[in-house]
Amino acid sequence: MAHFHRSGIQTDSRKPRNISSRMQDFLDDAPMPYITPATPASSSLTYSELEEHMKMRVEKREDLAALETRNVTAQDFLRNLDARRVSFDPLVDVPDSRPQLSHYKLIADTTHSEYAALLVKFDSQQSEVRDLQNRLALKEASMEQMKAELENYKENSARQASLIMSLRDHVKGTETLSATKSQADTSLRALQRENWELKESVTELKDRLRLQLSEREDAEHKATHMERRLTDITAKLASCLKINTKGPDNPLDAVILKVSELCEEHFRQQVKIASLMDALASQDQEFKASRETIMKLVSEVSRQKRAAATCTDEMKVLKKERDEALLAKATSNREGKLLWERLEESQKAWDASRQEQLHTEHEKKQMGDLLHSKLQEAKAAHHLYKTFLSQLANLLSNGLITVPESEEAVTERIRELCSQVKDRKDHLKFVNELRKKLKVEEDISEDPLHSQYDVLLTRAEELGSLDGESYSDCKNLIHILQKKVTSQKEKLESKKTELEGLYKKIKTLEGAKETQFLLMMEKKQKSETVQKLEKKVEKLQDQLSEAKCSNQTLKNKLAETKNLQVKTAEQSKTIEVLNKSLEAAEKIKDKAAQKVVSLKTELDHTESEVREEKERAQYMLEAISNELRTVKRALEQVATREKRLIDFRESVTRLLGFNTNTMSIPDHEILSQLKSSVQPYGNQGDPAHNPDNSPAGLHYGFRDGYNKPQYFGATAAPPSQAKVQYVSSEKKPGKAAKSAKW
Repeated sequence: MAHFHRSGIQTDSRKPRNISSRMQDFLDDAPMPYITPATPASSSLTYSELEEHMKMRVEKREDLAALETRNVTAQDFLRNLDARRVSFDPLVDVPDSRPQLSHYKLIADTTHSEYAALLVKFDSQQSEVRDLQNRLALKEASMEQMKAELENYKENSARQASLIMSLRDHVKGTETLSATKSQADTSLRALQRENWELKESVTELKDRLRLQLSEREDAEHKATHMERRLTDITAKLASCLKINTKGPDNPLDAVILKVSELCEEHFRQQVKIASLMDALASQDQEFKASRETIMKLVSEVSRQKRAAATCTDEMKVLKKERDEALLAKATSNREGKLLWERLEESQKAWDASRQEQLHTEHEKKQMGDLLHSKLQEAKAAHHLYKTFLSQLANLLSNGLITVPESEEAVTERIRELCSQVKDRKDHLKFVNELRKKLKVEEDISEDPLHSQYDVLLTRAEELGSLDGESYSDCKNLIHILQKKVTSQKEKLESKKTELEGLYKKIKTLEGAKETQFLLMMEKKQKSETVQKLEKKVEKLQDQLSEAKCSNQTLKNKLAETKNLQVKTAEQSKTIEVLNKSLEAAEKIKDKAAQKVVSLKTELDHTESEVREEKERAQYMLEAISNELRTVKRALEQVATREKRLIDFRESVTRLLGFNTNTMSIPDHEILSQLKSSVQPYGNQGDPAHNPDNSPAGLHYGFRDGYNKPQYFGATAAPPSQAKVQYVSSEKKPGKAAKSAKW
C-alpha cells in the first residue's frame, strides 16, 4: 500500500515538472504586438492571419486552464497525503512486530521528506501559477481588446463592402437608366421621324386626293359632255347620212354601217390619192433636196460674209497696230514681227475665203437655174394639188355641210371624222381594257354600254374590297401613274412649246422670204410641217386617251386612299400614346438623373475624403522624411566635427613631436606639452593661467565634442584657423615662422 502511494507521489511529482516546462514555454513565447486597423501593420495583415493568431491565443488559454485544473488535483492529492499521515499515526498503537514498525517508520520518513520537497515545489509552482494567471489576465484583456477591435474592423469592412455594393448597384442602375435613356431617345427620334414622314405622306395624299377628285370631276364633266356630243354627232351623222334613227335598231350601228360603206369608198379614193401622193412625194423629195442645198449655200454665204466682216475688222485693227508699231519700232520689233505674221495668215485666210466666195457664187448661179426648172415643175404640181383638193372637198361635202376648197377646211373635216371614229374606238378599247384589268370573264362587248358600265362597276367594287390588303402595291401604282401623268403633261407642254416654236419659225420664214418661188417653197414646207404636226397631234391624242385611262384607274384607287386616311388616324393615335409613354420615360429619366447626381456627389465626397486622408498620410511621410533628413544632416555634421577634432588632435600631436603611428598618446601628456610650450609666450593675464581653463576642464571639453573651445593664448587661433595654418605650413615647409605660432 505504501509502495503504491509512493509510486503515485512520484508520478504526481513528474506532472508538475511537465506543467512548469509548458508554462515556461508559454511565457517564452513573444507577445503579439497591439495591432490597430489604422496602423500599417493592420493593412499588411489579413483576416486569416488575425484569426490564426486568435486561435493560437485561445489554444494557449485552454492549455493554461488545463494546467490550473491539474494544479487543483495536485493540491487535493497533497491534502489526501496529510489525511493519510494522520491515519498512519494510530498504526503505532497497534501491537505488531518490530520489523513492521521499522518498515513503517522508514516509509514515514521517506514520505515526510518527499512531502517537504513537494510542499516546496508546490509553493514555487503556486507562485508560478499566480504569475501565469496575472499574465493570462493581461493577455485576456489584450485578447478582448483585440477581439473588440477585430469586430469593429469586420463591421467597418462589412459596412464598406455594403457601401461598395450599394454604390455598384447605383452605378449599374444609372448605367441601365442611361442605356434606357439612350434607347428611349433613339426610339423617340425614330418615332418623331416616322410621325413627321406620316404627316407629310398624309398631306401629300390629301393633296393628291384633292387633285384626283378635281380631275375626276373634270373627267366626269368631260364624259358627260362627250356623251352629249356623241349623241349630237350620231344625230347629225344620221341626218347627214339620211339614216332613220327612230327605228328599234341602235342609230350608232346604222351610222357605223354607213360609215363603213363610206370608208370603202374612201379607201378606193385613197388608192387613187396614193398614186398621186407618190408622185407628189417624189417631187417633194426633189424639192427638199434642192431646198437643203440652197439652205446650205445660204448658210455658207452667211458664214463667208461674217468671215469677211471679221477679216475687215481685223484688217483695220492690224492697220492701227501697224501704225502704232511704226511709231514705236525701236521698242517693239518683236511685236511687229508677230503682227506681220498674223497679217500674212489673215491675208491667206482672206484669199482662201475670197476664192470660196467666188466658188459659192458660181454654185449659186447653177442652183438658180435648177430652181427655175424646179419651180416650173412645182407650178404643175400645184395645179394638180388644187384639183385634188377640189375633188376631196366634193367628196367630204354633203347636202348639209359644204367643205370649201382649202387645205385647212379639208384637214379640219378629216380630223373631225377621224376624231369621231377614234373616240368611239378609244371608248370601246378603254371598256375592253377595263374588263381585262378587272378580270371580267363574261363577254360584254355585244351588250349595250349601260350594262357594260354596271358590270364593270360591280367588279370594281369587289376589287376595291379585296384591294384593301394590297395597299402598298396600290400606293406604288399611284405613285408610278402620277409620275406618268406628270411626264405626259411635261411632254404635252414641251410639244406645245415645239408647236409654238414651229409657228414662230413659219412666221419668220414667211416674213424673210420675198420672192414667189421662196413663198411656194415655204408653202410646201408648211404643208410638210403641218402633216408632221398632224401626226404629232394624233400621237398626242393617243397619249391623252392613255392618260384618261390612267386617270380613271386612279379614280378607282381613290377609295383606297380613304382607307389610308383611316390608318393614318389610327397611327396618329398610337403616336400620341407613344408620346405620353415617352413623357413618362423622360420623367423617370429625370428622376434617375437626379439620383445619379446625388450618387455622384456622394462618390465625390468619399473620393475627396480618401484624397484628404492620402494627403494627410503624404504630409506625415514628408514630415517624417524631413525629420530624418535633419537627423541625417546632424549626424553628418557630428561625424564631420569628430573627424575635424581627430584631425586637429593628430596635427597638434605631430606639431608637439609625438609619434602617432607607434602608440596612442593620452590627452594629459598632450596638454602638459602644450602648456610647457605655450607658457614662455604667454603673459600673466593670459587666459591659459586662469583656473577655469585648467587641463582637466580643457580635457573634458575636448572629449565633449569641442562644443565650447577654450584658447590657450591671446595670439592663439581657434581650431579651424589652426588647422588651416597647419595645412598652409605643410604646403610651405620652408617657412618656420608660422610653426612658431603654436
